[in-house]
Amino acid sequence: MIRLLLTLVLVCFTAPLQAAWLGLCDDQIQASTPGDFRFNTADGAAKVLRLVEHSPPESCVATVLPVTADAVQWFALLNAGQAAQIGKSRAVVLQGKQNGKHFAGEVSLDNGVTAPPKPLPWPLYLDLREHLDITPFGQEERASLERNVTGLAFRCLAGRRPAGFVLSAGQDLLPQLPGLGLSLSLRGDSGFIWSASYTAGSDHRDPLPLAELQAGKEWRTQNIDLTPVLNPQNKSDSWTLLCPYTPANLTVNSMQLTAPEAVQRGRATWLWREAIWQQAKPALWKQLHDLNITTLYITIPLTANLSGVSDPQALRTFVTHAGKQGIAVWGVAGDPLAVLASERESWLKRAKAYAAYNRDVEEAARLKGMQYDIEPYLAPGYAQAPEAWKQAYIDTLAALRKVSAMALEAAVPVWWAEETLGDKPLLEAVADWVDGVAVMDYRTDPWRIQQQTLPFLIWGAHHRKPVRIALEAGPVAEETRLVFHRTETGELWATRVGEITLLLRLARPGVNAGGITFGLTQEITVSGEAVSFHGRLDEMETRLPQLERALGAWPTFAGLALHEVLSP
Repeated sequence: MIRLLLTLVLVCFTAPLQAAWLGLCDDQIQASTPGDFRFNTADGAAKVLRLVEHSPPESCVATVLPVTADAVQWFALLNAGQAAQIGKSRAVVLQGKQNGKHFAGEVSLDNGVTAPPKPLPWPLYLDLREHLDITPFGQEERASLERNVTGLAFRCLAGRRPAGFVLSAGQDLLPQLPGLGLSLSLRGDSGFIWSASYTAGSDHRDPLPLAELQAGKEWRTQNIDLTPVLNPQNKSDSWTLLCPYTPANLTVNSMQLTAPEAVQRGRATWLWREAIWQQAKPALWKQLHDLNITTLYITIPLTANLSGVSDPQALRTFVTHAGKQGIAVWGVAGDPLAVLASERESWLKRAKAYAAYNRDVEEAARLKGMQYDIEPYLAPGYAQAPEAWKQAYIDTLAALRKVSAMALEAAVPVWWAEETLGDKPLLEAVADWVDGVAVMDYRTDPWRIQQQTLPFLIWGAHHRKPVRIALEAGPVAEETRLVFHRTETGELWATRVGEITLLLRLARPGVNAGGITFGLTQEITVSGEAVSFHGRLDEMETRLPQLERALGAWPTFAGLALHEVLSP
């Protein structure tokens, strides 16, 4: 105690006259201040970061800042990996929104070393032309290309040597689907040969001819079977369009990957307010019918002690009626803090209560399963120790699985396709405990929706688990994207308090004598239009059949789920 008092006295004498204190405390303080940020560690310990103008309680670990508390606009926490890299970083990018003194969102660091992006397979039934690198070849230079409003105009002069065009199209860009094809809309002269070729490295193979294009004066569609290209023995990294030896022109105004037509799947949606289904009106059933909803996720109130469903008769009546309308009803529940060991027992009680309801009612009134929408990354303390939170999530799924006597589905974010746990993909750990997943692919661009979804569909095929793809139609708040670069004087300071490294955003630039400084170079507002169809339901309704046709080519695709599409 004496040593602690001496330390505090020394700090008080050495602190600037205008200084703030940043304290990391156990969350035992009753009164809140505007600078408080409360969070949990992955092991359940409650903590608070407190920004004040005076020294915090003796039980807190504290750092003195050479600025006033009002000068600090917000702070953002770094995880252990980022804390180790911040000293080597030349830039910091933050995207999210300010919540009190805390900046909630994504933090990424740029240390000047960028790995090439992992190629994602091309989507189906979308035009590939703008995504192709096309290069003419031939010693006689008789092949030329023009991109115009009509399409890709391939022009070939007469010649005696091979000539044509190389179109980038590696095997890793082609989805591994039986019956994969390429549909070309073309017009012009016949005699062009479409081939698969391999141009990288020293293994120069002869092109593998796939089709002779049968063009004419009128626009026509020609379908090319790509099955030979999917054979690993026929390794290719491009397509080749070979010119005839006579003068010839060919225009292509559409180029799409295709697959055999699949069985149409129904759609899903959520009801987050139990009063809506408890007092279900004809208008609700009409909306569900018009949207082709065949799976409905509903929140289900439980008794105070979590031992059972609070109104089993109302649930029985609703589920039975929904079944007669061709709608399967699932329960949905979740909370980011459900992964904490201190919360897990209550969530196991919930799972047992849902199972008890199913056990006590006739088959027609049973829930088809439970969806757990836990999302641990939304917990305030997640950024400090993502690995520990992800492991706690898997532990929670495992515990729920053991007491769930029905199908268990997890709602997961689309960016988990690249997430790891230790040295393995996180999805591999998820697969051990779930019967399927609903992927929150909250995007509105059809190309991005498909590309980001494909890793999950491939995962589903490998593990034989259904994959539902969710789209957003609810309001999404604007976010701010901030870019800071390394500098001597700036508004973003890196500092530490206890074991935590964080970034402080100041109202005015200054010199961070005790750490690293970044200066603001860009600030833009990111609209929610890229992630939600809110206010554009007509556009969404146009997109849905196109997406269902494309995603339906994958056997594990379980249908689209539409979030916030039901009107009150």
